[in-house]
Amino acid sequence: MTSGLKVSLMEKKLQINATVTNIFAQRYRGELYFSDNTQYMNNYWDGRSFRLSVNYTFGSSKKKISKKNINFEEKERAQ
Repeated sequence: MTSGLKVSLMEKKLQINATVTNIFAQRYRGELYFSDNTQYMNNYWDGRSFRLSVNYTFGSSKKKISKKNINFEEKERAQ
């Protein structure tokens, strides 16, 4: 099982992510049967991890758009 959390701060310029993987232990139990013996297994894997990441976006987040004023007087005169 994996779980995570994401937080945005400072008008979404700073983002903090935290992720935890393999929250619960992984176990494997099994039996192998052969003609002369039986083997029993009880395996346990402990591979949990925690990841923390911080992202910061520098500069302005607003896109600069330049608008042109178009004069339609010439178009009306041509019709």
